[in-house]
Amino acid sequence: MKEEKKQKLKTMFLYIQDEIAKNKTTLIKAIESVADKLKIKKDSAKNYYYKSLKYLRDNKNFAKEIGINLNNFEKKDFEKFNLKAKEDLYFTVNENLKKGISVRQTCMQLSNNNAKLMLRLQNKYRNMVKQKNKEVEKVENLKENNKVISIIKAKQELNKNITDSEINALFMGLIKIVKKAAIENANAELKMECLEATQNFRQTIVDLNQKEMELKRVYELNKELNLKIKNQQEQICLLLEKLSKRKITELEKKSKNKYLKLKGFNKNAKNDNIL
Repeated sequence: MKEEKKQKLKTMFLYIQDEIAKNKTTLIKAIESVADKLKIKKDSAKNYYYKSLKYLRDNKNFAKEIGINLNNFEKKDFEKFNLKAKEDLYFTVNENLKKGISVRQTCMQLSNNNAKLMLRLQNKYRNMVKQKNKEVEKVENLKENNKVISIIKAKQELNKNITDSEINALFMGLIKIVKKAAIENANAELKMECLEATQNFRQTIVDLNQKEMELKRVYELNKELNLKIKNQQEQICLLLEKLSKRKITELEKKSKNKYLKLKGFNKNAKNDNIL
């Protein structure tokens, strides 16, 4: 590898290493940051990174020589939720929801204000709720199917002795059962949608408050800047006024001197004529 390419590789990997260590950012974001700094496409930076990483792994002595710790670039196993962690999360969030505490607030408390972990906990809880709703729906559907089968069998057994009005009554009851199950499922879905909408609305309010504070800060800065500009304009006007007065005074002196010289010249001319 040429010296120029070695230097480029060293610069890139050391920057990524420092970016991950100092800013606690992800590998992908660190690579994108390098791409912005070097003014190259992000996909090109990623391709160059993975190609160079393979070279460094094959040449560990060179990596060690330029101060790159390959352990920092090893793929880390994703820590999965165990059964107890999932049960604790589900129970804690549900208990806090009864107290009026949102899913987001609970996950933020459980993550000790770690935004990345909070988001992971929140997504895990929502996935568990969706999965639970699917399991409940399967059980309810199974119950309803069993009811339908039972009614059909009963109809077949009693078909010879049952009247048309009784058959109609049985099917009307079946329709009511199916309708009730559909309404309950719809209510559960609506409740989840309302909960998510409320959380999104709260987050929107927080974002708007932050933007409002930022606008106030910008307004104060503009106000201060306008005041400075006004003061500078007043100083410039005063300076121009002083310069104008000085110029007028100088012009008056010059005019007076010219007048005196002209008057003296005329007097001398008269004297010469007399002589």
